[in-house]
Formats: sequence, structure tokens, C-alpha cells
Amino acid sequence: MAVFKYKLLTQYLTSLGATQWKLGEWQEAKGGSDKPLCSDDWLHCYDSPEVAAIFNCMHARVPYPRLFVAECKGNTLDDNGTKRGYKKMRIVEEVPFPVFYQRHHIRFAIYCAQSLNDAQSESNIWSVWADKWLRNIDRDWNNAAYELRHRYLTKPMTPRLELLVRAIEIASCNNVLYRNSELMAAEVGIQAAKIISEDLKTHITIADLAKRAYEDEQCYKILRGKVIRCEDELSY
Repeated sequence: MAVFKYKLLTQYLTSLGATQWKLGEWQEAKGGSDKPLCSDDWLHCYDSPEVAAIFNCMHARVPYPRLFVAECKGNTLDDNGTKRGYKKMRIVEEVPFPVFYQRHHIRFAIYCAQSLNDAQSESNIWSVWADKWLRNIDRDWNNAAYELRHRYLTKPMTPRLELLVRAIEIASCNNVLYRNSELMAAEVGIQAAKIISEDLKTHITIADLAKRAYEDEQCYKILRGKVIRCEDELSY
């Protein structure tokens, strides 16, 4: 049975290590299956376009990437849904690369934190801020950041609480620090993926959260310096 994933390549259809790819042409990893995912034992890919967009900044860091549907065969190795490897792969079709802006990164970080069990109960401040941000009622971050840091300054940080704080920190990044927000969102995703993978009760995946964050935030746009719902554009 054919398995299809997503492969990031440069504008010249090369991958990390300068491997040249061609549509329909099979590539095969040279090594065995004993080495870790970040080695020549594996050909790398992602479970969804959105996962590729979020984690590119931490993995291959492909500049101006092109995205392809890839048919995969052989043994596979998975890094909690943030990256995947196969022994044999070919690209079959180019598809649009989803562009994530800072507001997509914030939404993704919030969804990651909300997906963890009991995340909401750790901080009512967080719950109120996240709800208002997601519904575009109030996207200011200053009060939530100050209160969270003040309240938990002398308390140990749980993994879930760390994600809550990171979501607010991403919101605090200005345009100059866009690269920081991109990296922080990827780090939040990696932390959440590890916790989710250890929770046998959940069926949520990082690909689910990334897709939801991208699609939900696409309902909004920035007009005259304000974030509005696309359907409200005519009233501005």
C-alpha cells in the first residue's frame, strides 16, 4: 500500500546534503536503519504541509522551500510526529507551501498547550488570555505575561506551564524578532509532541494541531494595522 508524505526541497530540487531530486525518480537511503533520524540512514519528510512549514526552521532550514507530495516505502522512523524518515522515496507532485506568520505561530502554540491534559487548570490567567486571543477579542499579551511570570516566579515550572508561557512570549515578539517567534513555535511543538506521545489516552497529533492552527487563522487578515475576520473586510 502506497504511503504519501511531504518533502521540502530547495528551488533547485535539492535536499540537505545536495541530493538532486526529479519528479517520479526513486531515491534510496544508503545506510541501514540503526542510526538516528538525522543521519544518512533515512530520507526525511513530514506528515503534513503545515508540519513541514512549522519545523523547517529547526530541521533542514531550506530557504524559499518548495513542497512536494512524496511516495514512501520501506522502514520508517518517527520523531513524535515532528519529522519522519523512510528508506525509499520519490516526489510525485508539487503542492503549495503554507506560509505561517507570527499569528499562526501563536495560535499553534496555544493549541499545543490546550491539547495537554489539565492545561487549562494550571492558570486561569492563561485560560482567559488564550480564549480572548483565539476569538480575536483582545490580542494584547502584556498583562498575561506579567501576571504569569509574577505568580510563578518562585514556583517550579511544569512542562505544561512552560508551554503556556512560551505561547505568550511568541505573542510578545515584534516583527523584528519574527525569526524568534518561528523558532519558539517549533520548540513548543517539539515539547508538546513529546508529552502527547507519552499520553496513551490522547489521539491528537502535531499534524492535527498544525493544520487546525493554519486553517483557523486563515479566517483572519490584517487590514490597516488591525486583525479582522475576512468576512468583515467590506465594513472597513
